[in-house]
Amino acid sequence: MAGGTPANGDFFENKIFGQEHPDGCFVGCTLSCTKGCEQYTLKTGPLAGNTVAVDGPEYETAAAITNLDIFDIDCMLEYAWYSFKNYFVTFAHASSTNR
Repeated sequence: MAGGTPANGDFFENKIFGQEHPDGCFVGCTLSCTKGCEQYTLKTGPLAGNTVAVDGPEYETAAAITNLDIFDIDCMLEYAWYSFKNYFVTFAHASSTNR
């Protein structure tokens, strides 16, 4: 996936995140920082070609993958989805790869 779309906030907000309503972690949350990509077609792995909903990427997920010098949005979304599917805690990975 090298050479894909580089990560930046404007691209995520305008092209990736399609939620048009607050989405907090719990009922009554006033921050509503949770984000998600409702329809993403996986490009790698055993489920390549399947369209899935990706929860995030959250701050920790973006930090973990950028600590590996990966700034490609497709890579971030796939990392977020496969991590969630396999019960991998991305904030622990972000801490362990911090330079």
